[in-house]
Parts: sequence; structure tokens; C-alpha cells
Amino acid sequence: MRCRTMLACSRTTTGRWCDSARQHCVLVLPLLLAVLLIASCTSRPHQRGVSPYVDASLLAAPTGTVSVIVTGDTMEQAAAAVSHTGGSVTSELWLIDAVVATMSTDKLAELAGLPGVRSIVGNQQVSTAQSPQCPGDTGTDLPCAGGRPGWMSDRIEKKGEVDLGDQAIVGFAALPDGGMVALSSSQRVLFLNADGTERLRVDGLDFSQAAAPPVIGQAGIVYFAGLSIRYPGYVNVFALNPDGSTRWTYTDTNLVPGPAISPDGSLLYINRTKEKLYVLDAEHGAKRGEISLPAQAPGLTTLPPTVGADGTIYVQTSGQEPDVKNTVANVFAIDPARLFVDNAPFRWHFVAQVNSILYPLDAQPVLTGDAIYLTGLKGRVFIALNQSDGQLRFSLAAPGKILAPP
Repeated sequence: MRCRTMLACSRTTTGRWCDSARQHCVLVLPLLLAVLLIASCTSRPHQRGVSPYVDASLLAAPTGTVSVIVTGDTMEQAAAAVSHTGGSVTSELWLIDAVVATMSTDKLAELAGLPGVRSIVGNQQVSTAQSPQCPGDTGTDLPCAGGRPGWMSDRIEKKGEVDLGDQAIVGFAALPDGGMVALSSSQRVLFLNADGTERLRVDGLDFSQAAAPPVIGQAGIVYFAGLSIRYPGYVNVFALNPDGSTRWTYTDTNLVPGPAISPDGSLLYINRTKEKLYVLDAEHGAKRGEISLPAQAPGLTTLPPTVGADGTIYVQTSGQEPDVKNTVANVFAIDPARLFVDNAPFRWHFVAQVNSILYPLDAQPVLTGDAIYLTGLKGRVFIALNQSDGQLRFSLAAPGKILAPP
């Protein structure tokens, strides 16, 4: 409004004043807009009224140079703030909008006051669980932050070690009381306490190779399966009580040596190598039934079933079989509510053929959220399906070797 008045008055004044007023008016608006823009940008980091976090141990450190991690609104702002206070950026941590920098300790307070800086913490050395503890615990000189080497939070510490007497053939299984159970290749089952000490061991059971760790049922009963040593071609399925005594065994040929268990602990599922799923009673070991899989050139089944949180049983064939060509992996989703009332209790059936390519699948399926992820290590492929209907979400041909499922 003031600009209009000056221009109107200029008609009754000298031409020089009018020209000056015009120039003044032209300059005022851009300058005003620039001031507003700068004010809005510089106030953004403080709009929530939160001061930057600064590790108290840094402020108390003696004068000298320290390595710090500076987090900003953006990585670029963090780097600019470090440079402004005379520091030197040594690494960029773009994933967390931060940089690693060396700084003089007497510049840390100034750095914390700059716009865009969110936190300043010490750049600590990461250490393994087996490394010595901090000074005051063992007298070592390992760098520490708040009494903790490595991570800022409590680290995982090695509690001890147990000699299995031989090689472990599968991973450990967790017991309800915090203990663990392990299988070794010397026909040994080892029960451990939560602190890693040995609780008990069971020797002499007839098993060797297993395809999966034990599964734990009601009241801590331990279920596992392994190839028979005494009777080649047979697989033994064991149920052990928490005291190590044998509850029951089930033996048959051509089984995949690894059971799965229903969510309520009442049923065990074990695959045959050729197109069948066996259902066992978890309490007594009796066979409750079997499901035939109408697979298309499926190859052998080499992995145990996978059970979802809702009880759905997923059976995956490998799509591989010696001396058989044109095989392809198949995946079945079986409805547990129809196990004993329907000859075909399938929710869906997926054939691993994508863009005319027949894929083998040789890793255990992974369930997460509402998806099931399938992996072909040899075929170098990841496949994602809906758990509900088996529809393809995506497939990804990996550019290199796949070492493990997601």
C-alpha cells in the first residue's frame, strides 16, 4: 500500500523523486520475500523446540581432538556444520543423515548450536561379544563409552561354551525355560541351561543327519528326526521328555528328517521325499493321516514343512531329481481345518514357472507379514507370493550367487 502512495505522490513532485521511488518499490518486494524465505528455512530444525542431543562424555572430555558422529536434518547439513566449526568429515553415513568427523572438543558446543544439527555422539569402536570388557572390569585399554565398548546399548556377551563332543548337525532350539537343546553328529542330544551350562545329555539314539533343528511342543517336549544309522534308508522321529527320556519314536522310509509342529502343539507334520505329507499325533506318535500332493513334475521334497501362525502348512518340492528332466518346484498351502475331512485340503497351489522359466527351490520358505518368500539358490531367484491365495507378487532374478534366503 505504501508503494502505491509513493507512486501517486510522484506526480506532484520532481521526476528524480519518482524514479527513485520506483526503484525503491521494485527492490522492497524481492527483499521482503527473501527475508521471509530465509527465516522459514533457518527455523525448520528448531520448529519442534528440541535441542540437539550431545553425548555428555564428549563435553566432559579433556581438550583435544575426538571422533564424533554428527547427525543432521540432512547429511549435507551435518557436513556443512562440521566444516563451519573447523572439523574434518572422514566418512559419510547417508543412511542416517550423518557424517563421521574429527573435531576439537572446544568446538563441540558451537557445533551443537548450528542450525540443522540434531545430535553429536562419540564414534565408538564396534567390538565382538568375545572381546575384553571395559577398564574397571578387566583393566584393558579398549575404548569405552559409558562403560560399554562398541554399541551404545548393552552388548551381547559370551556367557560360556559347551563341548558337544562332536559337530552340531543343525541349529539349536530354544526351550520354554530359556534353555536350549542341540543335536550332535555323535548321536548325542544335549540340553543346556539358559546360562550355557550343561543340564543333561542323552547318548545312543539312532540318528545322524537331520534337515532341521528340533521343535518344542507342549510342556517342553522335544521333537526331532534323523537318518537311521542302523537301518539305512529309514528315518527315525523322536519325542523326548524334558528329563531326556524317550516318549515315543516313529520310523518309516523316505521321510525328510525334520518335523514341523502345529501352533497348538497337538500335531507333527513330516514330509515324504515323494509327494506326500504325513500327520502324526504329537502326544503318542501315532500316524493320524497323510496328504497326497497333486504336483506337476515336482522333483524330490528335501525340506521340512513350514507352518504359519494361523496353522497353514506350506509344503515345497525342490523341482530337482536325479536323472529326471523338466522338473519344477511346487508349493502347496494346506488348510489345517480340512486335514481329516477333505481329500484335497489345499488353499492354493503354486508352480514355480515364471516367464516360461522352470525354477527349482532349495531353501526353506520364509513367512513374514502376509507374504511367503521362496528362494532358488541354484536358480538364483527370489519369488514372493501372497499367503492368502498364492498369487505372485514379484520374482527377482539375482545378478549373482545367492547364499541364503531373505
